Amino acid sequence: MIQYPCKPMKCKRTEIIWPGKRIVEIKKDGDRTFAVKQNDQYVLYSSAGNDVSMKYPEITRALKHLNSDDFIVDGEIVAVDESWNSLHKRSDEGISNSSVYFSIFDVLRVEGLSLSNLVLSERKQVLSELVDDTPQIQNMPFEMMNYRESMQFFSSVVDRGLEGIVVKQPDSMYQPGARNESWIKVKRSDNMDCQVIGLTKSDKENRLFAAVVLASNGFYLGKAGTGFDEVESNNIVTKVTMNSGFNGVILPNDVQKELMISCRPLWCRIKFQEKTEKSIRHPVWNGFRNDPSFKEKT
Repeated sequence: MIQYPCKPMKCKRTEIIWPGKRIVEIKKDGDRTFAVKQNDQYVLYSSAGNDVSMKYPEITRALKHLNSDDFIVDGEIVAVDESWNSLHKRSDEGISNSSVYFSIFDVLRVEGLSLSNLVLSERKQVLSELVDDTPQIQNMPFEMMNYRESMQFFSSVVDRGLEGIVVKQPDSMYQPGARNESWIKVKRSDNMDCQVIGLTKSDKENRLFAAVVLASNGFYLGKAGTGFDEVESNNIVTKVTMNSGFNGVILPNDVQKELMISCRPLWCRIKFQEKTEKSIRHPVWNGFRNDPSFKEKT
């Protein structure tokens, strides 16, 4: 049986200004996936190590078009319309009418040989010879850009409704499981007003709580577990405790089990990546709404 190759190298979100030129790619809003071929077998692995070959049979079949008999490649499975909602319906809800493709941006092994000794620019060259673009399998386009050019490109990407860009050092090695400034992501974010309705328990001694539980129009919206430091954490706990009580919002069972305290709805602002029909993706705490226009809202 083909083994899960390794944990994927990850991108760090940062606002550094980098010198010189770097490799710049569009950040695809998809499912991070390894594709592996060995001994005439093809397997797709999610970033968590789950075999997802049956979820995407057309991608698994199309791997035969790669020009190697033994490889490991890293990329994103993306909906053809570039929509996370379309991919979500396909991968999580079993609705199979959403077309997808595999956008490959890195290669870890080819012809049975590890490429761990090659820098990214060299691996990109190998990848260009490995992948012949088809409707199901594509080589991720990239350009060499300096910081100013990258930010201009980022603006054009966001204007097209896409998520953002990934910027990579050309001389970076592939570091399984690492998240550092060798690979960084620049992403759009939106803001919205919603309500705090409670806090979840933390299993870490240095954290007062794990996440802020959010709601909108009386319905559960999600949890924000980032965006607050120690001082803000104390502020959140104090305000929630002062307003503890019933809010009438029905929570998913898993959230209800980890609930530490519930409170009456308190207005706040969050940043998020994308809003779906029932929830928001990657909410980040941005503070309570204390301005006068929100004082009368409950």
